Amino acid sequence: MHKSPYRKKGKPISTDEKWMVVQVFHQCDEERSAGPYVETQDAHTRTSSYTGIGRRFVPKIIQHFRANGDVPPPAEAGNRTTHPQDIPISQTTKIRELTFE
Repeated sequence: MHKSPYRKKGKPISTDEKWMVVQVFHQCDEERSAGPYVETQDAHTRTSSYTGIGRRFVPKIIQHFRANGDVPPPAEAGNRTTHPQDIPISQTTKIRELTFE
């Protein structure tokens, strides 16, 4: 796999980068179908190498584009789940009273 110096690992892929993946994939796919002398038969790997986007995300972007005619919306990085509070709110006032006595 190509180690790209311009893409940070774990960084969310922007909408513009996803459109770039679609354009590069279509170009690689056209080259593959046009002639037998292509670097590789796998357009997904070539697209990943040229764009710096991970190999496993290229097919996901292309599938979404083929199904909807648009690229997937940008994802938010990080853990966005809300975690339940372990201590009930009714008990926090009593704990504060005990600690500040």
